[in-house]
Amino acid sequence: MSKKLAITTTDRLTIHKHFGHADEFHIAEVSDDGFEWIDVRKVDEACKEGGHEEAGFDRVLEAIKDC
Repeated sequence: MSKKLAITTTDRLTIHKHFGHADEFHIAEVSDDGFEWIDVRKVDEACKEGGHEEAGFDRVLEAIKDC
């Protein structure tokens, strides 16, 4: 069985962005057979100007809900 992971990265080597500051998520599929990058999903940042926006988190979660 495979699983999808939503990863905040810009170089596909390091996980280095805060969830709320991410403007894109790289989607990887992981299974017993290995690991494969399958998608990049652009999102509006949920945290802007030092604050959190609840609707922003809802939009991000909607974009990666299958992960």
